[in-house]
Amino acid sequence: MENPNQASATLSANRDFRLLFGGSSVSALGDQFTLVALPWLVLRLTGSPAVLGLVLAAMALPRAIFMLIGGAMVDRLSARRILLLARAANALLVALLAGLVLGNAIAMPAIYAIALGIGLATAFAYPAGSALLPQLVAPTRLASANALLMGARQLSLFVGPALAGLVIGTHAGHGAAEAHGLGMAFAIDAASFGASLLSLWLIRSAADRPARAASRGVLADVAEGVRHVWADLPLRAFMLYAAVVTAFVGGPIQVGLPVLANSRMDLGAASLGILMTANGGGMLVGGFLSRAVARMAGGRLGMLVLCYQASVTRWLGVLPAAQPE
Repeated sequence: MENPNQASATLSANRDFRLLFGGSSVSALGDQFTLVALPWLVLRLTGSPAVLGLVLAAMALPRAIFMLIGGAMVDRLSARRILLLARAANALLVALLAGLVLGNAIAMPAIYAIALGIGLATAFAYPAGSALLPQLVAPTRLASANALLMGARQLSLFVGPALAGLVIGTHAGHGAAEAHGLGMAFAIDAASFGASLLSLWLIRSAADRPARAASRGVLADVAEGVRHVWADLPLRAFMLYAAVVTAFVGGPIQVGLPVLANSRMDLGAASLGILMTANGGGMLVGGFLSRAVARMAGGRLGMLVLCYQASVTRWLGVLPAAQPE
């Protein structure tokens, strides 16, 4: 059996993986600045949770609709090139958002359009990133490489929101001062995309080969993938469960945390950073505990997850709705 330390040493000697890991880690950290700044910007402009939900939906829907198409395109084209184009689009969109906010020229139609564009670009970035890693890392190192990338992403969920809240919070208040803090947060995310683009550009062109030769149309591949998932009962159940949790748990949290920070806490954007950092910390701890819990659960992991989810939902449902003073 291979020693984990040897696997780590081999990955550290892999130039292309170091570039991918460094660029992805910086980009994941930068993403947290937009995830804090965008909801705060919408609430400051409109004060409406419903509008915030629409903006987040404008970002999520194209991602959900086009991700399967993105995966089929990655099978035909270079994963690295698709990832370069997707992250370049994200960089331009977030930079445009930063410029509009800093220039005090931002309006809701522009926010909706930029949110749609970010969601569409991300729909291609996700499958391209997943397809690129096996092209850069030997199969025996793939699990270790995935673990390192996932660990960096989880860490960014813990560190990033606090830093974003600090950047925006240093310009607390309304008007031009807070707009400057929000604009700086978007600018930091745009710069992080720039670092990711540079790292992808430096990866050797050997990774530009397509995953496989195309034998049929994109939509035919998408339909085949859907049929395969639907025919696999455990996979179908997991996908349906993930969809329900995303819609009825993840969505309300994405809207609820900014609204809670804006209406019930008094630290400005730093309040949202604190809440999102706490949420990210829970995910980080859960990630470390998940393997041990899976071993203890044996073949009853699905039932354990359902029971845990039900208990958390019940606890949240009975929390008293505290009235503001």
